[in-house]
Amino acid sequence: VFTPNETIQVDCTFHFKDNNIKKCCVGRCDVIKDNVVWELKFTSELDHEFYLQCACYMVALSLPMGIIWNIRTNERAFITIPDRHKFMETVITTITKGTAENVEFKIP
Repeated sequence: VFTPNETIQVDCTFHFKDNNIKKCCVGRCDVIKDNVVWELKFTSELDHEFYLQCACYMVALSLPMGIIWNIRTNERAFITIPDRHKFMETVITTITKGTAENVEFKIP
């Protein structure tokens, strides 16, 4: 699936303000190939956290699609985000445990 020329271990960051306090979420996706984020996992089953992780990387990198590939089972899950703004509102609410007020963020 991959060649030695793929872009790997790409830093993914998004910022938001909560009551004028700038906060930063940082991660690192495994592979970007053909404008698709690939998250590689080796697990007995895919957890919902993996989907959220991949989707956050997609938003941070402004990419339209993601794939989670469980290389242990060869299962692949394809991810798109129909409403990025609503997704980010939900992510920030989750990160701040619902305490965020006057939240500002920009979708890249």
